[in-house]
This record gives sequence, C-alpha cells and structure tokens, in this order.
Amino acid sequence: MALVDYLVSRKSTPLLIESDTSNPDVWKVYRETIGCQLLDLDEVDGWIGLVNACDTHPDKIVIVNTAARSNTGVAKFGTTLGESLGELDRSLVALWAINRQRDSLELLTDFMEAMPKSRVHVLRNLYFGDENKFELYAASKTLPASREHRKAIDELKRLGSGRSSGRHHDPSISVPAAR
Repeated sequence: MALVDYLVSRKSTPLLIESDTSNPDVWKVYRETIGCQLLDLDEVDGWIGLVNACDTHPDKIVIVNTAARSNTGVAKFGTTLGESLGELDRSLVALWAINRQRDSLELLTDFMEAMPKSRVHVLRNLYFGDENKFELYAASKTLPASREHRKAIDELKRLGSGRSSGRHHDPSISVPAAR
C-alpha cells in the first residue's frame, strides 16, 4: 500500500494487480480510485492475465501485490512473465519485504532463482526489530544488499510509517484519501 500511496502522491496512476485472492485487502482499498485487477497467480491463467495487463497498459507502472503463498505460483509459472519482459519492453523490479526469520530469506532466494531477470530491492520489515537485528540477512553472501537503494527505501519506510500516525488509523483507506 505504501508504494501505491507514494506513486499516487507523485501524480502517477499505477495499475494494481492483486493476487491475494483469499484476502484482497489492497484491492479493496484502491478498486474505486485506480485501475485494479484480481488475478490468481497460483494458476497459469493468472500469469497470462498479468502479461496481458502489462501489454494493455504500457504507460502505467504495474504493481503486483502478492500473497504470502506466492512462491509456488512463481516457481511454476513465473517464466510466463519473465520470458515476456523483453517483448513488453518492461523491466521487473521487485520490492521484497523480509522479517528476521530464515524462511523469508529462503523464499527470497527461491524468487530470485525463478525470476532471474528481476531487480530485487530488499526491505527489512522493522516491525520485527531494528536493522541490526537482521543478522541472517546481513550475513548472507547470496542476497542483494539494499544499501545502494537507501533513498528510495527510506522514502517508502517513512510513507508506510505514516499509516499508523496522525489522522490515518483506518487501513481500509489510502493515505491520500485520509488527508
């Protein structure tokens, strides 16, 4: 949600693809204000729909909000998107939030193997502790360091933190709508 809010605040109108079909909370917030689609990325038809959405909206930034279980669909069908990126004249940039547990790093590694043409920015979810508590990530030799993208990450962190302060306490509405 922070990324959508950030882009909207910069006068961009992204296309949101919600793939968490069991709990489409982000889609519920934005379906009335920006272009949104619900796609099941656990199935090949969802990936085909994602490629078609990218093709239909070449002028838009496409944001895909994935379900926590998305690793299975990415492993099975991610090549559908990966192999289409050149033809679509698009790049894939993934913002990957991690916690301090090993499984979040394992899922990140799986994603990077399934989507080798993607550029990955790792976001440490500081709800789980200060940056220095992410020892597993810091010690990893195979995962990308996020320091080179510090400015963008800091802006997203600040924007996301605004959700829990001030007048905006309702997660069912966007930050701009709460102002």
